[in-house]
Amino acid sequence: MSGAISIAIVGCGAVTQEYYLPAMLARRDRIALFGVHDRDAASMDAIGRHFPGAQRVGSFEALVALGADLVIVASPPSVHAEQAIAALHAGSHVLCEKPMALGLDTATAMAQAAGAAGRLLAVNMVRRHLPATRIVERLIAAGGLGALRAIRAFEGGPFRWPIRDQSYFSREVSGGGILADIGTHIVDLLSLWFEAPTFVRYEDDAMGGVEANALLHLRCGDAPAALRLSRDWERPNAIELDFEHGAISWRAADVSGVELRLKDGGGAMRVGEEAAFTFEECFGAQIDAMAEAIAGRPARLCTAQEALPTVTLIERAYRERETMAMPWLQPVGARS
Repeated sequence: MSGAISIAIVGCGAVTQEYYLPAMLARRDRIALFGVHDRDAASMDAIGRHFPGAQRVGSFEALVALGADLVIVASPPSVHAEQAIAALHAGSHVLCEKPMALGLDTATAMAQAAGAAGRLLAVNMVRRHLPATRIVERLIAAGGLGALRAIRAFEGGPFRWPIRDQSYFSREVSGGGILADIGTHIVDLLSLWFEAPTFVRYEDDAMGGVEANALLHLRCGDAPAALRLSRDWERPNAIELDFEHGAISWRAADVSGVELRLKDGGGAMRVGEEAAFTFEECFGAQIDAMAEAIAGRPARLCTAQEALPTVTLIERAYRERETMAMPWLQPVGARS
């Protein structure tokens, strides 16, 4: 396997089993899995049995000592900074799951550690690799739609992620609820398509824990943006971009295309690719991009430095949060 990129993974939970494992299996001729580490032995076995040469190590220190080209940090967000910085100092490049860190100070320290080590630290913003999001990027860059007027995003659905324990719902472990999860992806895309959005107002339904429902108001230049997120009930799962001369609508279920509507008539048309592509393949594309970047070639990545504005915005939203109106809850003493 001459020329293959060597990989070590910390965190063998759902995101690794559902997404990274299939991506690596499809790239056996291009990657070598050196080792895996997780506090749960069964989770390590679930990954390791597909790669007999991979070591199942009992500590993160032992994983870093394997000297892999790339360390994938897929552990809980509360330890992302510590593990990413250790891997960078050991000489590995790092691909870190989002959210990158629990706050701007730790995220900045991660970016600085990458610079000091002369290594690449990227954040796994997989939606950047979807054909649909690339199409949106090209349509905006063409300039024919005119000025941006407004953005509306509606995403979420009943929570179905196969969590391992209740720590997923701890702000100290996960950094937040649906805003830190899906909201991070949407803010990143807006930063990719337009200038970095600015904070206006944020409200959610957290009452001592993490939020299940959230509403984030932003501005992209002169255009207002409203991001509605829910883990309770089905959303349209769409991003609507309204421009001076038309509109783009992207539904997350259509990973390869978008709907374009022009205001001079003619109705709606789908702009997209017919070739089969799945969300899962984004993880393979991200591994390929890391390999290209490590080899010194141009690659489509979200570097740690590029991710800092998103971390800043999410941190401010939580700091300045307002309680969402929940009229179905009666004040104490209001019951007859």
